[in-house]
Amino acid sequence: MSAVSSIDPATGQPWIDKNNIDPNLRNRLLIGVEVLIAMRPNGVGKWSGRLYNKNDGKTYAGYLNEIDARTIRVEGCALSILCGGENMTGLSEKADTQ
Repeated sequence: MSAVSSIDPATGQPWIDKNNIDPNLRNRLLIGVEVLIAMRPNGVGKWSGRLYNKNDGKTYAGYLNEIDARTIRVEGCALSILCGGENMTGLSEKADTQ
């Protein structure tokens, strides 16, 4: 997974929630928007809850699974049959803060 810029190249400004289905939320900054919502344990290394999708501004049933110590898989489903997901990999060691 590649890093995403905090600046929207189309506007030169920070990303906003422009696709939100609620018109009152379309100007809020995306930084800090909750995307993993009400996740509850659902087995060893597994959680289920809701996912917010910034691309269409909708919330879906969602799942988070630990693949290994560095990787999680986040999946969302619409209508319980149309599912998609993405593996996300983090750093295996904490960054040096000195």
